[in-house]
Amino acid sequence: LGDQSGAYQAWMAKPIIETMSKDIFRTGPLGSGHAMKALNNYVGGAAFVATCEALVAGTKFGLDPAVMLDIMNVSTGRNFTTMMTGPGEIVSRRFGSGFALALFTKDIGIAADLADELGIDAPVSRLVHDGYAVEVLDTEGTVLVERIDGGDMVAVDGMLVQFATVTARRD
Repeated sequence: LGDQSGAYQAWMAKPIIETMSKDIFRTGPLGSGHAMKALNNYVGGAAFVATCEALVAGTKFGLDPAVMLDIMNVSTGRNFTTMMTGPGEIVSRRFGSGFALALFTKDIGIAADLADELGIDAPVSRLVHDGYAVEVLDTEGTVLVERIDGGDMVAVDGMLVQFATVTARRD
């Protein structure tokens, strides 16, 4: 929760917010909670893209994607996607996390814009945002997410389109 007052008046909203999350943090001044949410979703989006790229390459090479996730989850590649979304939505090929791509893209854009406003060179944030934004709009500006599985961020990721069709290499 962000709040400009030293007394954190926003903390009075804690009982309401607890209905949405058991973990609540005081992040600093007003707006800092919003920034933290966007930055967190940017990190999650970057990890999601990296995980999907690795799963496509590994599967095409002949690796079992479930085994890949098992290895990542006890190694340096561990992240929310490898732990939760990967096994439940990607490897199973259900491709539905329940998080709308448009909202995810908005948060990543906010994080990228924040870096720009602060004069920080953060090219990965812009690459991740622009990659998701391409999924949201086609070249004529038509929103695609309404036509693809309700617009779930997992269902419309371009790497997952490849994953859905990739077959293991056979030597």
